[in-house]
Amino acid sequence: MTCVIKIEWLSGTVVESSGVAEGTYVQEYDPDAFSGMGELKATHDLRKAKRFASAGEAMEFYRQQSKSHPLRNDGKPNRPLTAYTVSIESI
Repeated sequence: MTCVIKIEWLSGTVVESSGVAEGTYVQEYDPDAFSGMGELKATHDLRKAKRFASAGEAMEFYRQQSKSHPLRNDGKPNRPLTAYTVSIESI
């Protein structure tokens, strides 16, 4: 089963950039970019979406922690992509 990650909702603290908007798909993501704030590139084109072999693999990617800045100021894991509400879709 091949899966993709779809952006469902942007929190109020997330700045739309690199084509990121509700209803787009994750195309590229670097959790270490911008001093651990992460960089996400999204697409409306399902053909350009990053593919995963399983829903579990997609969730693991979604929850990845920044290696350059592993903890937030509050001491919790820094997982920049989790600022977005997503769904995992089978294609």
